[in-house]
Amino acid sequence: MMRGAGPRAGRRRGVTRWVASSVSWSAWGLAPRLLEEAGSLVFLFLRTLAGRCGRRTGPRSVVQQMASVGVSSLPIVLITAVFTGAVLALQTMTGFKRFNAQDLVGTIVALSICRELGPVLTGLIVSGRVGSGMAAELGTMKVTSRSTPWRRSRRTR
Repeated sequence: MMRGAGPRAGRRRGVTRWVASSVSWSAWGLAPRLLEEAGSLVFLFLRTLAGRCGRRTGPRSVVQQMASVGVSSLPIVLITAVFTGAVLALQTMTGFKRFNAQDLVGTIVALSICRELGPVLTGLIVSGRVGSGMAAELGTMKVTSRSTPWRRSRRTR
């Protein structure tokens, strides 16, 4: 008997066609949503710049602060992610050896880092780095007496 020949062969081809057509329609439906999300992110960025750029701060200083907070934190975040992934892979491998499931270690580590640990560690590292940088900047301002006019302007308000 030939493979695929039988009473259900015609139904399988119909299901395959339906799945293929639904996948193509979902791909076409995904593109406008992606463009809409990208546009909303651009508008959010522009509103953030417009809201933060007043008389005292210009757009250049806002973009400079964004770069120092985000882009400058990238190396330390990547180093932490690599070492966390290595430790997680090592620990997962020892547990999965019992069940002979070593092939799943990469998938499990990638999913757990991307979904759970990545955002938490990134938030902690960026907030710690930025907070310590701002504290150091304020300390430098106090030592070099650059914060005196700032304190005087706060008292007069």
